[in-house]
Amino acid sequence: MVLGWHVLSFPLLGGEITRYETGHLVLHTDVKPKTARMLLQAFDTAWKTWVAEFGPPPGNSAARRIIGCVMVRPEDFSRAGLLPRSIEEFLEGDHPGKHQGHRFWMKDQESDYYRRHLMVHEATHCFMTTRGGPVLPAWYLEGTAELYATHVVDPRTGRFHFGVMPTDSRQLPGWGRLGMMRRDVRRGRVPRFELISRLWTTEHNKIETYAWSWAYCRFLASHPTYSTGFRELGKHLGDGKFDVALERVLGSRSDVLQFEWQLAARDMVPGFDFRRAAIRFIRSAPLSPGGTMVVVAADRGWQSTGVRVEKGVNVKLVASGRFILAREPRPWISTAAGISFRYHAGLPLGRLVGVVQPDRVTSDKPPRVVSLGSQGKLVPETSGILFLRLNDFLSELSDNTGSVTVRITTGTDQPGSDSDNAPTR
Repeated sequence: MVLGWHVLSFPLLGGEITRYETGHLVLHTDVKPKTARMLLQAFDTAWKTWVAEFGPPPGNSAARRIIGCVMVRPEDFSRAGLLPRSIEEFLEGDHPGKHQGHRFWMKDQESDYYRRHLMVHEATHCFMTTRGGPVLPAWYLEGTAELYATHVVDPRTGRFHFGVMPTDSRQLPGWGRLGMMRRDVRRGRVPRFELISRLWTTEHNKIETYAWSWAYCRFLASHPTYSTGFRELGKHLGDGKFDVALERVLGSRSDVLQFEWQLAARDMVPGFDFRRAAIRFIRSAPLSPGGTMVVVAADRGWQSTGVRVEKGVNVKLVASGRFILAREPRPWISTAAGISFRYHAGLPLGRLVGVVQPDRVTSDKPPRVVSLGSQGKLVPETSGILFLRLNDFLSELSDNTGSVTVRITTGTDQPGSDSDNAPTR
């Protein structure tokens, strides 16, 4: 709830621009009063979210009061002296919004959701970048602005919740970030951190670049291993220590992080369960001559077998056991062969699948995930650590119970198999 605001209206050549003032926002707009009040309430909630994450702006910071323009008719704002020519020219292209210091300008949007999203995206830039210090990396600034702009509305109370992972994309009309990622995955691209950074030089005009930066920041902010360190980055917006903090948080785990990130990005969906999908990395060793047995839980994402496999050396896997994938409307009981009345990533739910973690992550292609089933064979294309999981949407792990036991051996003979061992997607 916005605790009061001042309103000043003045007519302008066939249109009217209204000035609204709250404790932290001066808003000039020609949208309807009801829409303006909605934006003021959204901004008030977003401000509290920023302060909770980054701390309040310094006492002398311009960001303590942000000035914005939300424009149905930009030409009226230009005539009123509220829209600088350089910003007007920028917005005449495909760009819907722009910030500069503690000010932002944006074109009005078709949906209430995207009006709020774009306003908070641009205002997040204002809040973060007026503290002085070196210019921060674009992937972080844009990814964080997208992170905090992404929001839902509580249907019971009408309250806004910013900085969330959506559970239903229908709540976010016009957002589409996960769909953009899925299209890139189908085209054979899951960018590593290095490529995401470069995209802001080579593909900065593409909305997909914003989507990937959002997803990477969302992954770090929600992952149980990285979330504390990611939040720590926000404490160094203006003190010149951001790069040191970033190296401390992520540098020593670079290859492990990129492997897990690419697997998560490949299968990111609304409601993604970051806690259950988080990988527990364990020490590995070569497969012994007699093989080994591992347990793969149904309520987790990718799980390390602790087995190091070698490029071109056949690995046989035989899985036994039954598990439950869901309980409503009745229990869905499966084996490692999977249940064929529902599919994820082109394979039956519950099917045993495998992937190899390479020693170095050097590719921006989706990891090669192989269908295994109850009896399967894997011929690694690279040496590394074998990971397994039971195929399911990574938003639907919480109602799974049970596990399978997998015997892993080496050999050159083809097992009797219900698996075609083809890579998925």
